[in-house]
Amino acid sequence: MVALASPSPLPALARTRELAPITDILNGLPPTPEKVHFCYEAVKRTLSALLNKQYSLFDAHTTTNCCQGIALLAQEQIIASREEDLEQLLVQVTNHILTRTEDPLWEITRSLIQLTHLHILYQICDVQLKTLRTDYRKLAEIAPGDGTFFSKLARALQKHYGNLVAHRYEQYLHQISGQVQTCGVPIELWGKYTSYNYLRVDNRNLYYAASLYAMQVVLGYQIHSKYNIAMINDIQDMTGKMIRYVQVLKGNGQDGFIKLDLNKQLEKSQCDEPVIVFLACAKTENPDKISAELDEWLSDFPNLVLAHELTYPQFPKANEQFESRPIIPEEKILQDLMIERAKIEGVSAKDPSFCCFNHIYTASLYQILHESQPDQFSLRILASITEDNF
Repeated sequence: MVALASPSPLPALARTRELAPITDILNGLPPTPEKVHFCYEAVKRTLSALLNKQYSLFDAHTTTNCCQGIALLAQEQIIASREEDLEQLLVQVTNHILTRTEDPLWEITRSLIQLTHLHILYQICDVQLKTLRTDYRKLAEIAPGDGTFFSKLARALQKHYGNLVAHRYEQYLHQISGQVQTCGVPIELWGKYTSYNYLRVDNRNLYYAASLYAMQVVLGYQIHSKYNIAMINDIQDMTGKMIRYVQVLKGNGQDGFIKLDLNKQLEKSQCDEPVIVFLACAKTENPDKISAELDEWLSDFPNLVLAHELTYPQFPKANEQFESRPIIPEEKILQDLMIERAKIEGVSAKDPSFCCFNHIYTASLYQILHESQPDQFSLRILASITEDNF
């Protein structure tokens, strides 16, 4: 076990409605007029994204292994923001910008500050077919500023939210009913391995939770809360033609999910709901067969996610000194389950012939049902596939 330094205090889950100066967005950097203007412009973009239900604009890029935790954080803060008069806030922010009365002490809720941070970290992500990199210069699209400011702010936020999410799984676990199970296993067995004693820390004092166990905690939280999730599989046939498989599932409060009927008329409130998206891709000779087989997995969705996670590193290789070996559970029930799920084929990046999960993020149900183009994360994996994979 790697020795851990004492973590900095992290905000409790229920404190996001408290007010704070808008310049808290700067994370301690001096609030010069230029930086204050950046804060107002960033909040304006955040409010516009919320009002337009463009929740994928909070898909923060932290360079750690925590996309599932970021998605859950974004979902919770979007839900918290509904208690605010977002339209009136947008009018006020816009008026401050136009009249040049950008008060550095003007207060907004912590949930809006966190969502603005997440949008800033979304903005710096540059997804290409062969690379996924951070480009701090893209923050100039929010408001003018110098590169040093953009770099300092983005790096500080990446570290803060990487650490916050790593420690947050344990807090979520305490909110989940003890009756909830995923993969037929009590949620506390999965959650045990996301507790502080099992976190890893690198030489930058950046914390990591094991992704395999964190994923089951996120799924358990969705089941417990009876939230909707979405499963998207971008499927490519051997000619390069793409089809998109989309299903929406609702947590049953106990041990899994039920499939929603997307052919029925959905209420507006449902379309506005923040939904965690499990994005996958596949390359196959028979897309229709994959769609039919995926339908059979929907009621047992956590096991499909587990099968993929067993092909994926629990921890990134942060550096040569970092302890990146996977956590092997002590419980025989988990050991046996992992042995069985590891037999499922077609769920890895080396063999994505069925369902290879490649990203998790939050979107509105409206976005999910109206965006038909394959995602850039899926295209990156599909572009790397050769005939040797089959």
